[in-house]
Order: sequence, then C-alpha cells, then structure tokens
Amino acid sequence: MATQTKTAKTRMYEGMFLLNPAAINSSVGKATEIIAEILKRAHAEVVSMSKWDDRKLAYKIEGQKRGLFILAHFNADPSQVAHIERDVNLSETVLRCLIIRGEHLGETEMQIFTDAQNVTRDAIALEASNPQPAAASDDDDSDASDSDVDTDTESEEEAE
Repeated sequence: MATQTKTAKTRMYEGMFLLNPAAINSSVGKATEIIAEILKRAHAEVVSMSKWDDRKLAYKIEGQKRGLFILAHFNADPSQVAHIERDVNLSETVLRCLIIRGEHLGETEMQIFTDAQNVTRDAIALEASNPQPAAASDDDDSDASDSDVDTDTESEEEAE
C-alpha cells in the first residue's frame, strides 16, 4: 500500500534544460550528469534524458550566444518541481529550464524518447573515447539570411 500512495503522489514531467556549453566544454556526458544530479536531489526518477540540440541562441542569455539543450522525462512529486527550478536558478551551468506535466505523452512518444536516449548514450561513449579539441569561437554573428539573394527581381525580369 505504501507503494501505491507514493505512485499516486508522483507525476510524469517533461523538462527542457538549457546549459552553458562553455562551462561543460560542450560535453553531453557532463551535461546529463548535471541534470541527473539536480533531479536526484529532488528525489525524481529519470525516465529518459537525451541531448535535444546545440545551437545559437536568438539572444544572449547570461552573456552566452550558444546553448546546449537537454530534454528529460522524469517522475516526481509535484512539490519537488519548485526545488528543481530553485536548483537550476542557483546553478551556474544551467541557464534556463522549462518543466511541464507530461500527461500528454503516450507509449509511442516515450518509445521515441527512449530511442533518443540510446543515441545520446552512444554519443557520450564516443565522446569519452575520442576527446575533441575546444569548440569554435562564438564570435561569428553572421546569419544565413545575410547570404540570401533577392530572386523576386530576377523572376520578374524573366517574365517580361
């Protein structure tokens, strides 16, 4: 019966965590360890965790132009979500987080996330066996839109 009350109190959550890649040297393994530690302190059970993306941010967050996104699914007591958010705010490595209830997730979605977690584990193993040099500088502010050519005038001239 004690197990049933514990299960009744916990809910599935989906969390997106944005990490500072410079602080973790763009290491996916270190990033997942940091998120797992934050969730462990909140007594959350991690269901899946995977690298979502590493990309340029739309605007600087705490002086950073790039960010590493980690997507995590976990079971936790609803009262612990505030503790997770507090730990993220106190962390110098995690820049932001968004946690939502995972009631919308079905079996198919969870299978997809489990497969993504397996890919992330493979990437971590590869990363550990082949250390890479430091990441390239983030000073490149050029956008792909800068190189776009205005083709409207060319197509109008062809139509005449």
